[in-house]
Amino acid sequence: MRNLITYTFCILLFHTSISFAEETSRKVAYLVVCDDETVIKTLSEKIDERMKQAKFEVTENLPQLKLIVYAQHDINDRVNANGWSFAIAHVTNYPTYFVAAKLLKSESAEAKAVGPVISNMLQYDGFLTYINVAHVDKFDEKTIAILLDNIVGEFAKRVNIQ
Repeated sequence: MRNLITYTFCILLFHTSISFAEETSRKVAYLVVCDDETVIKTLSEKIDERMKQAKFEVTENLPQLKLIVYAQHDINDRVNANGWSFAIAHVTNYPTYFVAAKLLKSESAEAKAVGPVISNMLQYDGFLTYINVAHVDKFDEKTIAILLDNIVGEFAKRVNIQ
């Protein structure tokens, strides 16, 4: 039974990756978390620009992928009080969308029984697929541009867009 479940999951992931490669636009969202509203606004605007340049469809309505950036000013740092730390996460709900699409086509009792569970899963951000951290010495335009080019570039690369 365990082998059957593992095999089914592998097939599902394989089909998901094929479907991803065939699409031209991905529904994505991003979230910037920080104590400073000005930093949230600045990072959000610049991430939005880069997402659109990467040909992502930015939406808050059932995104398939999400980029989460947590920014924290290095307060009371003895070495560099101007430094900023960033935690970056990628999450995907695409496998859930894939399963939901397959279940919608099925009229079986098993599919209908799983429907509410899948529907509930669609309300969450999804599965963590990537996590990383970054640090910059200062929060200025040039440094943040380089940082966000790398963050959004890595996000795009991991979903085979570039």
